[in-house]
Amino acid sequence: MSGSPEPRTKEQLIDIAASFGCDAIFAEPHDIMLDVDEEKTPLVDVEVEIERYRGLLELTEVARWKSRNGGTHIHLRSTFPWSILERAAIQLLLKSDSIRENLAIEHYVKKTDLFPCLFKPKEVK
Repeated sequence: MSGSPEPRTKEQLIDIAASFGCDAIFAEPHDIMLDVDEEKTPLVDVEVEIERYRGLLELTEVARWKSRNGGTHIHLRSTFPWSILERAAIQLLLKSDSIRENLAIEHYVKKTDLFPCLFKPKEVK
């Protein structure tokens, strides 16, 4: 994909999140982080896919919140650790935003640092 954003350090992502009144929630190896663009994919479709794969992938929901753009972010945890490519594939399967996941794959292929994260408004617990 052309026009992908330059890689950022964790510190830069934390600063960017703070400028929006958010915390940067970084994915650990066992995490699946969904960014649901509800204009493209109804939330109910994502929930159906989560339920379909919950047992196979051993998923539990950690948190869910509205993004600052009006979509929904869903933080899931699995008992399995995932590589960056596996995480992107699973997130695509669960109907996370395809642009975001394609950029993750592009960063991986280009061997640039990638720190998967979601921005969570500070007032959300």
